Amino acid sequence: SEELATIQESATQQEMARLEGRLKELERDKNVLMTTLRQEGLLAQYRQNRLSAVPAKSIGKAGTSPPSKESLFAVLDDLQTLGAAILEEEEHDKNTNIIMDT
Repeated sequence: SEELATIQESATQQEMARLEGRLKELERDKNVLMTTLRQEGLLAQYRQNRLSAVPAKSIGKAGTSPPSKESLFAVLDDLQTLGAAILEEEEHDKNTNIIMDT
């Protein structure tokens, strides 16, 4: 029982270290993309397009009320979906590397 707990703790720590490394990689990639967008002037263009796409009445309401629970749940759901997609992609890449190595 103690041995099992030790093994599980070790596996958990390894998984956390792997996920932290992956998070750092993704943050680094995001920073590179943002820098590229800024250099190309695309970020300002994106923001301008985004502002022009928002209806005028929503701009007037911005900041007057907190986001609804539904919108927060939608964001959380999107984040969970994105996280699952990343994990699936990593698993697929790992399986592809294993197949290519054999």
